[in-house]
Amino acid sequence: MISVLHHSSDAFALNGMNHFLEKYGLSATFNDKSPVISVVYGDAESVRSEFTVRIADGKVKKCPSGWITFAGEKAPIFEVPKKTPGGRALVIFTDGKRKFPCASVKKGTITIGFDLFSEVGHVLSGSLEGYWSGLSLQEKKEVSKTPTVDLYEKILFDALVIVCRESGVPLVHKSFWPDGKKFAVCLTHDVDEIRKTYQHITRPLKLMKNGDLRGIRGQITSMKHKIQGNEPYWTFDELMAIEKKLGVKSTFFFLRETAPVKLHDPKTWKHYGRRYDFCNEKICRVIENLRSGGWEVGLHGSYESYKKPDMLKEEKSMLEGILKERVNGTRQHNLNLQIPETFLHHEKIGFEYDTSLGHKDSTGFRWGTCFPFHPVNEYEKKGMKLLEIPLSVMDIVLFSTKDHWKTLTGIESEVEKYGGALTLLWHHTVFNEHDFPGWGAVYEKIVRVSNERGAWVTNCREICNWWKRREKTKVSSSFSEGRLMIKASPAGQEHFIKIYKMGKGKIAVKGGKVVREDNKSVTIKTLGRAEVILGC
Repeated sequence: MISVLHHSSDAFALNGMNHFLEKYGLSATFNDKSPVISVVYGDAESVRSEFTVRIADGKVKKCPSGWITFAGEKAPIFEVPKKTPGGRALVIFTDGKRKFPCASVKKGTITIGFDLFSEVGHVLSGSLEGYWSGLSLQEKKEVSKTPTVDLYEKILFDALVIVCRESGVPLVHKSFWPDGKKFAVCLTHDVDEIRKTYQHITRPLKLMKNGDLRGIRGQITSMKHKIQGNEPYWTFDELMAIEKKLGVKSTFFFLRETAPVKLHDPKTWKHYGRRYDFCNEKICRVIENLRSGGWEVGLHGSYESYKKPDMLKEEKSMLEGILKERVNGTRQHNLNLQIPETFLHHEKIGFEYDTSLGHKDSTGFRWGTCFPFHPVNEYEKKGMKLLEIPLSVMDIVLFSTKDHWKTLTGIESEVEKYGGALTLLWHHTVFNEHDFPGWGAVYEKIVRVSNERGAWVTNCREICNWWKRREKTKVSSSFSEGRLMIKASPAGQEHFIKIYKMGKGKIAVKGGKVVREDNKSVTIKTLGRAEVILGC
């Protein structure tokens, strides 16, 4: 029903095109001569179709040329788009001097006046990395508060919804998440320290400087517990009890730090405090308890391992020896990355996923997306096997915000709007109430709120397994006289399919079950073949 028409050989544009189709799980053909709906990119010749979406090609720059606004959301754009003619404006461009529509609907045709595919391809190739370095913290927060790639792609997807509705054809795509969940929340913990060391000095000094008497009292209590033999940073039992109560299982990333420590350089003291041995009997026991209890154990790559693959490989092997099973994922300590080399190291070493891509000084979307994706191999200009699960929020960043709950729920609302995944990093140490009063309660509250909002609350392993299984699913459909025939393979496996309805009529499903429905769409579960009767 949908065909993409193009003559492009540009690697960025082709990667962007493929990413859009794979992310939404759309069944589309390329350069079909008689589609119902055609997406015409660049200078491709138009063919006979009832409805058309036209996308301009252009020259994407390294820095933004202005901003676009769509459905109340604002994001940078890295080219000056073409002004679109007449009709109803969908997207507005502004650069402070000019303001004009750059995507419009007119008589069965939607025109997008900027190179959407190339924009997506460039951002997902790491083009924002050089741009970040020239921004102030406030500017970075402004740019990264909206998932830029997801906004670009939603413009095109919403355009397809419009033309499908006008053509009387339902739009079918793979549901982002199982059971019709609206979005996902991925729970993670970095195990940086298992004992409190230099913090007995640095934390009280910082609290005294800020005049925080309550915090100083907490540090005194923390020291008393330490003297009595109760380690303040050993919080595994408390954390596991909280998650059992909430009915969730997270991912714990364990660290083997070997970076040098210099007595005259306080910045290196943290490396000493973060040294512990995977083979320590107490560590082995907690790792086994986590594994047998259904939690995931991953590797927290040490401070210098992002550029030393042999070091990272050794760390992975050591942890697997303790775990007695494969370690599937990693997050680099300090979110250290050398792009694309670190991703290539991770893939070669055998990690299924990485979740290092985030900001350590702000919340938001470092590469403009809240969805899992395959980073592009810059040298071969193609996607890697490695899956990236972007990090959205780190607890340490929230410590310095004026209203941490508003910030946290604000970014969750942004993820929910696009149907993506909110990845949370709560260091296990913050579940010590004396050192970090209230932060365990914030974690419990966000998990409860997420469940109430219809999220799939899970861990990295489950996100990775689901997304890769979803990628292998093939869906085809045909529509005639109000009957939508859907075929999903492999047969016998649960498939979740989302259908955008044409009107407000009721629907009936044979060979499947409705798991979610709203005014615009319905999500069904099927084991392979389903017949959906629309408007019955």
